[in-house]
Amino acid sequence: MALKCAVELRIADIIHSHGGPMTLSSIASCIHSTSPPTTDIIPNLKRIMRFLVRREIFTAHDHHSSTGSDDLETLYGLNHLSRLLLYNGDTKNPEYKKLLNDGVANMTKMASKAIVSAERDSMASNHAAFLKSILHDWGDDDCVKILKKCRDAIPKKSGKVIVRG
Repeated sequence: MALKCAVELRIADIIHSHGGPMTLSSIASCIHSTSPPTTDIIPNLKRIMRFLVRREIFTAHDHHSSTGSDDLETLYGLNHLSRLLLYNGDTKNPEYKKLLNDGVANMTKMASKAIVSAERDSMASNHAAFLKSILHDWGDDDCVKILKKCRDAIPKKSGKVIVRG
């Protein structure tokens, strides 16, 4: 989802157009949005960028604030992976769109599989299973398997399975 957000917000293009690394507030000010002021999106943007930096899709470097104080601020930049996200203005290229959409869908599915696999063993002692943004990426048969695993892992009378889109 973070990669999809970055593509839809055109973060790579914003950084590329700037000509170099940017602060979160600078990136936020360039995002065309119908939301209220950009300060409302900065915490969410920070989470997205932190995730994408950890996955080595963008770079992050701390440097001293331009205000002259000793405060450090993080500058986010492009690398070889984020350059693949640059939008060339070719909205009529369905092959590029399909390739990008398939790549994002595959990354989401792989991440979901990893989460489900990692949590499978630890589910046995839980009283609830909380699934957020998981089932929509799976086919019906896989969803049934996931939900059965959740049911088996929680107490029959007091356990709950919570599904949120």
